[in-house]
Amino acid sequence: MDVTGKSYSSSITLSPYTSIVLIYVSGTMTAGTLAEVVDENPAATPEKASFIIYPNPVYDNFNLEIANSHTGKMNIQIVSQTGALVHSLILNKEEQIYRVNLPANGLAPGVYFVHVQMDNWSDTKRFVKL
Repeated sequence: MDVTGKSYSSSITLSPYTSIVLIYVSGTMTAGTLAEVVDENPAATPEKASFIIYPNPVYDNFNLEIANSHTGKMNIQIVSQTGALVHSLILNKEEQIYRVNLPANGLAPGVYFVHVQMDNWSDTKRFVKL
């Protein structure tokens, strides 16, 4: 069944650059009960915290922008492609949107990863140093 309640009993052919979400339904579940389950507790969906690195590729410095509701101690690590810790710092994030400019002029050209960890959330992004 798709999210609109339409049932499919065999294969589906999609046009290029299109998609469909199918949900396995067993027994007598109907689209109405499916909608109730999906919408039962929308607040239970965890917040998607994010950060971006720009510019990328990096020459001398780069900006790290973190946008989420988490505040407090934030651990930032820069790790080389081989897994070696290159730089680590702890900052205090007091606003929902936090920007920091970090130096990269001491890094050798290559691929690096920035790992940000706050509370129970963490994420890693890749950047290229030219």
